[in-house]
Parts: sequence; C-alpha cells; structure tokens
Amino acid sequence: MYQITPGFIRRRIAGSEILVSMNVAVFNGYITLNETCAFLLDRMKEPQTAEQLAQQLAEQYEVTLPQALTDVAEMLQALVARGVVREVTV
Repeated sequence: MYQITPGFIRRRIAGSEILVSMNVAVFNGYITLNETCAFLLDRMKEPQTAEQLAQQLAEQYEVTLPQALTDVAEMLQALVARGVVREVTV
C-alpha cells in the first residue's frame, strides 16, 4: 500500500499545482503536478494499493485498466524514489 509522505504541502501558484517538501532531508525542492498525479495524490491521503489507484484512475479518466496499472506503477516508482510517497503496511 502507498501513502503520501508527511511533510509535503500542495499549493496552486500561477495556475500550476505544486508539491513542496517541508523537510529538505527528504526532498529539497518542489514538483509541478499534472492533473493525473494530483488526482492520485489526493487518494493517497489514506493508504491505497496500486490496484486501487489504477481502478480509480481508469474510472476517472476513461482509460483501460491495463493502461492505468502501467501509468500508476510508473508514477509510484518515481514518487517513492523522491520520497514523496512511501510504502506502508496496515
């Protein structure tokens, strides 16, 4: 299961949604979010499996489940590597 790491805040600046780390030891900088990433991060306030995220993505954006699974896996890999999202057990 995946959940957003505590210590990140989201802001809308000049029409762009950004994610800023409040803990420079975890991530020093900010990430500009696209609509899909913002949608999925909203869902990761509570722990979610990759499959749950993919299902929600497929329903929201009318893409196939296999495509959603691929997209979610790629996004999770990038966000975990940057410390934005963490794997959790419940």
